[in-house]
Amino acid sequence: MNTANIPDGSTNWNREIERAIGRALLYSTDGESLTAAELAAATGRDPSNLKKAADAMVEAGLLTPATPSPGGRNRGRRPRFAYALPAPARASLERSLAQTADPGRLEPGQQLVFAELAAPRIEEVLQVIGESQAASQAAWSAVCDGDRQEYVVAFGGDGSAELAVDLMAALSAAEVRVRRTSVSQIRPMAETIRQVRRAARAAERARLRRRTRQAGAA
Repeated sequence: MNTANIPDGSTNWNREIERAIGRALLYSTDGESLTAAELAAATGRDPSNLKKAADAMVEAGLLTPATPSPGGRNRGRRPRFAYALPAPARASLERSLAQTADPGRLEPGQQLVFAELAAPRIEEVLQVIGESQAASQAAWSAVCDGDRQEYVVAFGGDGSAELAVDLMAALSAAEVRVRRTSVSQIRPMAETIRQVRRAARAAERARLRRRTRQAGAA
C-alpha cells in the first residue's frame, strides 16, 4: 500500500461513519483488525452500509485490508477479509478526534448511560467500559457525585440507542447497577423561564375556570 496517499489529517475523518469505524479499530481489544460484521456490531451500524463505507475508506487510504484476528466474537466460518488502521491513518485519526472532542456537550437525541461506582463493583465498571466496543463510540464520559457516585457515558449520532443498550447489557452482566436516559430537549435558560411562566399562567387560568365551575354548581 502506498502510504503517501494517506491524508495528513487536515481534511479526512470528516464523516461520522468514518470516525465511528476509526474509533472501533483504534480502541479494539481483539487485535488490530476487525471484520465488517465486527465493525457493524461495534458501531451499531447496518452491516451492508458499513462495508460500503469501509471499502471506500480502503480506497482513500484510511484503512488497509488485513487478515482477521484469530478467534473473534462470531461463531461459524471465519471471514477471510478484515480492516486495519495503517500507522499514518491512525495518527491522523487521533489528531482529528482530539480536534473535534467536545466533552460534556449535551445534544438532543443523546443517550446517557449511568453506571453506579460503588464498592465492590468499581473494578467491574472500569473493566467493562475499558473492554467494550460500544464504549469506544461514546462522545464523552463524566463522573457525577450525589446520593450515588455514577460514571456517565454519552452516545450520540446514528446507532446511539443500540450502543447504549449494548453497554448496559455488559454492565448488567457484571452485576453493576445501571440506568439510561435520553436527552429530549435543550434550550437557553431564558427561553425555559419564558416557557415556564407561560405554563404557570395557563395553569392558573385553568384553576380559576375550575373554581368558577365548582362555585356555579354549588
